[in-house]
Amino acid sequence: MKRIELKKKINDIILPICKAEGFVQKNKSLMYYKTIDNVLNAILFDTRSTGYECQIFVQPLYISNDSLVLGLGDSVWRIDINHYKSYHLMLDMDESGITSNIESHAMFFQKTAFDWFDNVGSPSGICKYICSNHKESKIFYTPIIWKYEAKAYSELYLKNFSNAIKYYDLFVKELKEGNARGWRDVKIEEIEEMIKGIQTSPEIIHGKLIQTAKETRARIGIN
Repeated sequence: MKRIELKKKINDIILPICKAEGFVQKNKSLMYYKTIDNVLNAILFDTRSTGYECQIFVQPLYISNDSLVLGLGDSVWRIDINHYKSYHLMLDMDESGITSNIESHAMFFQKTAFDWFDNVGSPSGICKYICSNHKESKIFYTPIIWKYEAKAYSELYLKNFSNAIKYYDLFVKELKEGNARGWRDVKIEEIEEMIKGIQTSPEIIHGKLIQTAKETRARIGIN
């Protein structure tokens, strides 16, 4: 099957069920998203040389970024690892196999992903999902350092200033333990200044997150 045909087939099946849950399509791509209180909730059929691979993820827009960040989520096949073959979308598959596997994605979204977004896809959801023992955040397929970052910024966004400082401290500790300096040193300095700001002028620091969210939306093309 040609890529353009596979893309159309995915969209024909997936777009209607996403629309029913309040998701919109991004620029005729195979990304479907909605935002809840400046947290992006997204389903992305990511291009691979052999076809497509689907990711579900959330991204706090109040953390400055120039692109999509998939770490707070995972590939659908990995989440449902016992049925991973049901999520293959390869160009060399026959049409009936492709249709069946797209429908497997649709069923996964309806049974699992949409509920996951409802529970996790907001600042408070991220804070609840990332707990001190990290067991609840297993779908966040990312190192603990970035879980600390997401938790810290989300607590700050919710004006839970003491919790924000706690997780910024943990984030800085992880940064200091890394080998690659350079960008880490810059980030450590930035976060330490932010902690000082929270301690002295928390509302001003909180206001900066709102502006950051607007800027991040513009850079990654999210309405």
